[in-house]
Amino acid sequence: MQGTKVFTVTDLGGGDGGKGGVVHKLCEQFGAHTVIKVGGAQGCHGVRTVAGQQFNFSQLGCGTFGGSRTYLSPLFTMDPVALLTEADELMYHWGVRNVYELITADEGVLCTTLYHMIGSQLRELARMGYQKGTVGTGVGEAVHDAERFPAAAIRAGDLRKPNLLREKLQQIRLQKITDLEGLLAGEFWPEDLPAVEA
Repeated sequence: MQGTKVFTVTDLGGGDGGKGGVVHKLCEQFGAHTVIKVGGAQGCHGVRTVAGQQFNFSQLGCGTFGGSRTYLSPLFTMDPVALLTEADELMYHWGVRNVYELITADEGVLCTTLYHMIGSQLRELARMGYQKGTVGTGVGEAVHDAERFPAAAIRAGDLRKPNLLREKLQQIRLQKITDLEGLLAGEFWPEDLPAVEA
């Protein structure tokens, strides 16, 4: 490992700091083997290459166009459905045919679900004039739920166990119904009611 270089790329706030472009450039310049992701799947890191490729990475690392691998660390929160969508777009629109060979997830990676996404979005609508500006992907909701109900949290390793996955999804669905019952009885802006009622 002598001579191995490690770069940490971060910014000071809520995004738009250019991290995606910086990571892409570092990967290209140094032939980076792996991008290790921490944080949440709500991040959207834009990359534009000299070859004209333009993509917003969320689940995969910003070195993917150059063949750098991605490792989703236990500090990352992923959206499995969004990961498949992102991989499909990279394969079929941008020609990255080996995209699944370039990504590895730690079995302990926390996963968001549609129920977390819905919960996050409903909570934001219920804040009415006091929204905090969430992007509504359910990352915060999933992290909070995992702290309250660790046994029900879906981890990457659970995705290979259909019966366990089904059981945990049911637990999460029922918990979200309970959690949001009082919230749904509250007030919403009239223009938000169609989304709430859906």
